[in-house]
Amino acid sequence: MKRWGLTGLGAALLSTLAGAGPVAASEPTTERWSLLAVPSDSETQALLRTFDVDVEGGDAERLHVLARPADLPSLAAAGLSYELLVADMQSRRPEVGEARGMEYHDAQGVLFSLQALATEYPRHVRYVEVGRSVQGRPIGGVLLTDRPEIREFDEPSVRLLGGHHGDEYSSVEVTLDAAWTLAERYAQGQAEAIAFLDNTEVWIAPLVNPDGHIAFTRRNLRGVDLNRNYSYLWEPSGASGDAPFSEPETAAIRQLSSARAFHHSLSVHSGATNLGWVWNSQTEPTTEEPWLEARCADYLGATSDPDFWITNGADWYITYGDTNDWSYGQRGGHDYTLEVSEEKTPPTEDLPEVLAHHTAPALDFLSESAGRGILLRVTDSQGRPLEAEVSSTTNGWRGYSDPETGVFARPVSSGTHSLRVQVLGMPPKLVEVTATQPLQLEDVVVSVNEGVVPSRLLINEGSGGPSLSLCSPRMGDVDGDVELQIHRAGPQPPVGLRGETEPGLPCADFQLDLELTDMIDEPWRREGEWNLAVTDSGGALLALAPLGLLVPAAEPGFTMSSIDIEADQITNDGSHLVDLRISGEALPPGALIRAVGPAGQRAFPSGRPVDELNGPLRVQFNVAEWDEGRWSLRIFGAGHHVHLPQVLERVPDGLVTHPIPDPPSEGDDDDSAPDCPPDDPACVEADEEVGCACTVGNLSGRSGVLSLVAVLLVAYSRRTRRRLP
Repeated sequence: MKRWGLTGLGAALLSTLAGAGPVAASEPTTERWSLLAVPSDSETQALLRTFDVDVEGGDAERLHVLARPADLPSLAAAGLSYELLVADMQSRRPEVGEARGMEYHDAQGVLFSLQALATEYPRHVRYVEVGRSVQGRPIGGVLLTDRPEIREFDEPSVRLLGGHHGDEYSSVEVTLDAAWTLAERYAQGQAEAIAFLDNTEVWIAPLVNPDGHIAFTRRNLRGVDLNRNYSYLWEPSGASGDAPFSEPETAAIRQLSSARAFHHSLSVHSGATNLGWVWNSQTEPTTEEPWLEARCADYLGATSDPDFWITNGADWYITYGDTNDWSYGQRGGHDYTLEVSEEKTPPTEDLPEVLAHHTAPALDFLSESAGRGILLRVTDSQGRPLEAEVSSTTNGWRGYSDPETGVFARPVSSGTHSLRVQVLGMPPKLVEVTATQPLQLEDVVVSVNEGVVPSRLLINEGSGGPSLSLCSPRMGDVDGDVELQIHRAGPQPPVGLRGETEPGLPCADFQLDLELTDMIDEPWRREGEWNLAVTDSGGALLALAPLGLLVPAAEPGFTMSSIDIEADQITNDGSHLVDLRISGEALPPGALIRAVGPAGQRAFPSGRPVDELNGPLRVQFNVAEWDEGRWSLRIFGAGHHVHLPQVLERVPDGLVTHPIPDPPSEGDDDDSAPDCPPDDPACVEADEEVGCACTVGNLSGRSGVLSLVAVLLVAYSRRTRRRLP
């Protein structure tokens, strides 16, 4: 079973294989829409923005528009000149079942095909559940790279998305076919595919909108156009949603794209035959306009589609809140819109031609640009990866290094480039690098003063609200106010909080309340990992904790119930390998798992089983270099972050596990508990200065409370011993 989908019993069995959470029994409701053709001039576009219609494609002269039949008289009365192309778009829906020969995959068939791909090529393909839809359907994806079981620290990431719009079936098929073709090329030993996957992480998610795909409707189940729901220049109009990232589907893509610095991406659609570059929201060109247009011209020369053309997105028609502009404007990566067929779901007999026009050119487009330009790795003097803003001092473009590896990549023209590397809390560093093909990794070390690495970092959630204690040697020299900056990559400024130190104590306390709108007012910004920096009143850096703070999901949609050691062995080369099994309900396959140590150290799996589609999450860590003390696990899956604090302990003889704590009960007081209950397995006696170390967590969420969890696993108390809720 390869690319094609399932019918009958196979489809029924898939929900078990997929490991999905519960899905509503009813299918998404459908609404009747008509397809119109209208002039593409600016006056017509401005008029359309006053109605709840969807501009969805067409050609250079005429735009295709979806409108409700009941709204057609109002559109005509407003002066819109249109041609009715299709009275009811549901009439274009392909038949379901054997009669259509499964040339088009249904939503379950897409999942099965991706999982079959990972099963057939486990050494370079891993199935990952990227997120879940409004109805809880999995948004399936695959990671293709030479070692998908680990995180390599010198590889950039690229992204290929399809099916933002549920009725654009051919976009799903091209994206899915690209995944299979790339995997097969690598297995066959083709040089281009080997060079691509040996040096790059390739993330492919063919169907972002599974509910809409089932209903054969452009929008998602809540009537939101997912490609108008991203935050960059989002506008509250039409089908853009109640707020940026209000939909679980777009929120999942955002979370994945925040965990990886995608420097080169394609978003595949149908309804036209062209390739467009940013901006889509403004006609003022970017400083990289010539480069972006040249890459699209390369694609134009590669495709065999005689009707294909290229365009700046906004020169065709204006959109707000789309994937491309968010990727470029907020995350700094190149992103393009590829339209693969003028008919959104062409007849099945035309599908092979669509694939022939676009599968190979799309893969070549991704690999060629991803393999040329600039490749850096930003670290501090101790080798810790840093999330940095990297900008060009010549033409002003801006991007961000990977938050976990410090890798920064960007396709740019050949020659020497002057760059500005800015890390939170530190002065910028100016460097000159040479663009190459293939990419050549250059290390950029940002000097950090000795003593800024945290020795302890702790979140307490007591009756006075959440508070953070952060300790580093340099803070012992400060008597007075200090400032904590909480920051994530992007153009927004850091959030600042005041704190106090006491003479001779290298720690500072900060009061946190992420429900205050003057701190982080956008709810979609809160979940995820944050960088922490502490400065004195003069701006000097006192402590730096990259990704030191995690705001977990209140309701991630899956639960963890136990962690067990399956195997523990010491190898001849001194490695100490520990195999962990994480059990729970509705666990997302392919979840990203990291361990975080007592001072914020990060450790990544050194291996994982090739079959991850069923049962518990399983990973292998090499704990030989781990510091003794309590470690936690951070898990990112199904579009959400979960934190399991203090569940692992490095002891002289190896690693031991501790029970996953129950969610905290209401009314706990942080001063009411005795010191270190001897019969509580979630607490452990520590040294006299530290006091009592206990687990803390919130896996299920509490009404009205946004729980914060920090990475440090040892509780710090200056004057009182606290019991963490």
